[in-house]
Amino acid sequence: MLVKGAELDRFMRHLSHWSWVHRLYQYSDKHLLIADDFFLDRLHGAREKPLACKTSPVNGCEDAVTDGIQKILVFCQLGELQLVRDLQRKFPNVVVTSGTYGFALTDTSRLAKLRPFQPPAATFASGQVVMLSAPYVDAEFVAHSMAENGMPYCHEYLGRPFIRWLRHHKYFQITRFFDSAMQNFGKDGQLPTLLQTDVLRSVFENTSFSFDKLLKYLKKMDARVIIVRREDKIMQAVTAQLLERTAERSVWTNKPKKKLGTPFQDNDVHECLERHSGAARDDGILDQIATSGLNVHQVTLEAFMLNQEEGLRDIAGFLGMGLAQSPNVLDYFSAYENAPGVMPGAATFKRAMIDKTGLHLL
Repeated sequence: MLVKGAELDRFMRHLSHWSWVHRLYQYSDKHLLIADDFFLDRLHGAREKPLACKTSPVNGCEDAVTDGIQKILVFCQLGELQLVRDLQRKFPNVVVTSGTYGFALTDTSRLAKLRPFQPPAATFASGQVVMLSAPYVDAEFVAHSMAENGMPYCHEYLGRPFIRWLRHHKYFQITRFFDSAMQNFGKDGQLPTLLQTDVLRSVFENTSFSFDKLLKYLKKMDARVIIVRREDKIMQAVTAQLLERTAERSVWTNKPKKKLGTPFQDNDVHECLERHSGAARDDGILDQIATSGLNVHQVTLEAFMLNQEEGLRDIAGFLGMGLAQSPNVLDYFSAYENAPGVMPGAATFKRAMIDKTGLHLL
């Protein structure tokens, strides 16, 4: 069970990146949600108005499938897929889906949908575009710049909520997840993807999928890997600390004109210091991938910002694509206008570190 309190609060907040609570409160009594008690308890108290859809704990859930139920969502820590299959066999006229492999699988619209779950039969073409980064380095900015200029948009399908969910959800299969992603969102056998090292670490620690298996998986697809790094570790640490409190993974995933509550607080200095110290762990994963023999192109955020056109041309060349003579360039700092605490927070943290250590940290 997810730990109550702060961890559960954060998990539910991060789930809202996919509009889960919003969507579930839109459903009617023709929908049935089968889930663990901790999730049902938190969901029922998420809005002032009552939840209209039916709910049931896992035990005895078949009795909750009454006449009139048309769609069922199953989201639980143990036996989720088996329960989905059992319900599909017993109730063939009802749409049944998996929370982990279906409802949590969204495209760039980030709108969770209750699709019927099907065993994936996806085919990946050679040359998959995979962007890899540490969290909060703003790889999303590079992804948006690429898409703005006709290159593939690398979307984070395996998103941030999985970091905590995989600590409790048993027997997660990452290849099945991406097969489902390809089946639902792929085009011509291609599924441009962003993977971030905090999610990968959770996969490695909580499933049978190891780092070596990741390398084999990428090699099998002849992946074209774009590694995005950031030199400014202070900005990375502060961004991580403040955006962890929001539903957004990056200011570049935030909806236009939506303000993010990101005030920097006095007690954030200690947490930022820990994040700053831990950045090397994520960079180490990227170092291993960069030297693994995969087809890799490396991007440094600061260099990309300094000369976006040159950075775009380098990426386009790596992908074997053309680029307009005058490519569209994005204003990197514009997205931070809706997260007003981040930039001042970085300055505060930098001053605090200089005061404490006398060192000028990056």
